[in-house]
Amino acid sequence: MVRRFAALCLVLTAAQAEVPQEPSKSPPVPQSIWQVSADGAALHLQSGLVCPADVGDFRRTRLHVFDRLGLDVGCNYNGRRGWITIYLTKRGSQSLGDDFAEAKRQLLAHAPAAAPLPDADQKDLAGTLTFQHIVYGENAGRTRSGIWEADLSGWTLEYRATYDPAAEPEMLDEMAELTRRAEGDAGTALARCAKSDIPVRDGAPVTDDSSTMAAALMLLVPGDDGTIPAQDEKGNPQKPVELLKPAHWCAEAGLDGFKYPMLVWHAVGETGQTQPFDRVTVPGVAGLIAIDSSPDLIGSLPGGAAAESAKPQFLVSLKDGDEVYFYALFRGRPDARGLAAFLQDHVDGRGKPQAKANLKTNTLTMFQDPGSKQ
Repeated sequence: MVRRFAALCLVLTAAQAEVPQEPSKSPPVPQSIWQVSADGAALHLQSGLVCPADVGDFRRTRLHVFDRLGLDVGCNYNGRRGWITIYLTKRGSQSLGDDFAEAKRQLLAHAPAAAPLPDADQKDLAGTLTFQHIVYGENAGRTRSGIWEADLSGWTLEYRATYDPAAEPEMLDEMAELTRRAEGDAGTALARCAKSDIPVRDGAPVTDDSSTMAAALMLLVPGDDGTIPAQDEKGNPQKPVELLKPAHWCAEAGLDGFKYPMLVWHAVGETGQTQPFDRVTVPGVAGLIAIDSSPDLIGSLPGGAAAESAKPQFLVSLKDGDEVYFYALFRGRPDARGLAAFLQDHVDGRGKPQAKANLKTNTLTMFQDPGSKQ
């Protein structure tokens, strides 16, 4: 967790009750990490954290991304007499205590004259989370800077705040409200992901032409509602077959050895059970680009070829607007590095899809020379 101390050193005098404001315009951030809705709320895709445009009397001024994968992020909030930065970081081998020690080191490197306040003035945050915390005095007592950290299902939720001492109650109330919201969105999503197992990915490519062609054709079958039309033996319409869909995505980790940062995801159901869907994305690009591994639709139907095998079949595809590129069919769940290799080639314009489905015209193009029509 290496990052700039976002709450700048502030010099407050008795006559200067108002903290200088940060620039109101936030620089653009990748939509593959932060997605901002029409009401200004920013959703962090990797965790589910939502940073609203306004919370109480505080306005969000900036969104941060501190790593290449979007697993270490932050939001700045301006109040009249102080700043708050909320951070959320996926921990690797380091502990929460390690993160807390690093946060203190960074603060003291930025403000070496800062001194911890007496125990009676060390203020915790209200709520259900247990925070490690420390508050420092600066500028002869005219400024306070604090750090609060808690665990959120393997991620570190952290606040750093710099403020006028007279504004401490409103600062603590603001951070308590931000915590309540974070527990509701990121806390729920991350707890669900923490219940799931990282799937075994040991699939092998299927090279049979008839199987791959049939799998490619199935890209056009589902309707907009994710169902497949059904008929009885006499051709009478029956209730459509509902296909399994990914309920929620869980970010796992990055992959080394690629030209671009590659982040691996798997899908989970409402209660945290692992679903048969995987995804690799390229964080940091302007939009969300992903290659997906999903169950072969034929195999998901009763009597399908994959249903008769010990290992189900999986399609590897990449959706780009109205077009879906079909890259491969696997027996068993594809390896994440293989998915990343397909994705890197696609981004570079060197991809070799076996077919391309246009969902708008409902047409399918098979490539005899894969890659010639990307």
